[in-house]
Amino acid sequence: MKKGITLGKVIKALILLITSLIIILPFWLFLMTSLRDKTVLFETPPKLWVENPTLDNYAELLLSKTSAFPLWFVNSLIVSVTTTVLTLILASLAAYAFAKKTFPGRNAIFMLCMATMMVPSTVTLLPAFMIVRQFHMVDSLWGMIIPCVTNVFGVFLLKQFMSTIPSSLIESARIDGASELRVFVKIIVPVSRSAMGVLAINTFMNQWNSLLWPLIMANTETVKTLPVGIAGLKGQALVPWNLIMAATMLSFIPVLIVFIFARKSFIEGMTAGAVKG
Repeated sequence: MKKGITLGKVIKALILLITSLIIILPFWLFLMTSLRDKTVLFETPPKLWVENPTLDNYAELLLSKTSAFPLWFVNSLIVSVTTTVLTLILASLAAYAFAKKTFPGRNAIFMLCMATMMVPSTVTLLPAFMIVRQFHMVDSLWGMIIPCVTNVFGVFLLKQFMSTIPSSLIESARIDGASELRVFVKIIVPVSRSAMGVLAINTFMNQWNSLLWPLIMANTETVKTLPVGIAGLKGQALVPWNLIMAATMLSFIPVLIVFIFARKSFIEGMTAGAVKG
């Protein structure tokens, strides 16, 4: 027998509807503004739709010879993907050592690493810049990548997950003659796939949206990333809001693609441990 509609269900539905509208409205306004001609960008009264939509803004960004948008896009992809891959490799190796290896000072070293999470990132900007400058990596993509591959939160996340892996599984592989590298690649990594998926999405999105560190590193147009390039458009005398909105809409695409392909691992990682038995 179906349950009837109650006041509580109606209130929940209204709350979900209002929340959805609050989330969707900014994206809708971005899209509509990106489809407007610059001559009617600020028409009065403002409208939530476009009567004569145009793709000229996107064409100017992607096809114009004077536009640096494609270069910014490629730079952001290189920085985000490379940082994500290196972070996954380093964090998983460190987490495996902390979770399944026994060595002197393991707990003290782990707690020291965790303590660094309490240090504000802005405090480390100057020391990080001085180190990068000593290695002559200022105004380069590697200067944006290397300082960001040490992810303490990622080590903590993967260590907590790997600690739940039965040690008997690892010992059985060793008895069969598997090397430490083979144990890690064939057992630890596949079992930890969901947690690594969460870390990968989190790292990619943080790097893709990062502004402050790339802004410090990028001195020339050739190494600017998307956030830095879009921020530069806002600094012009006549702010091209139509181009900024079009660039913002295009910048959503890689994040959306990553989430679509990794959503299963992301959901599994976020719900891991929530249900037992």
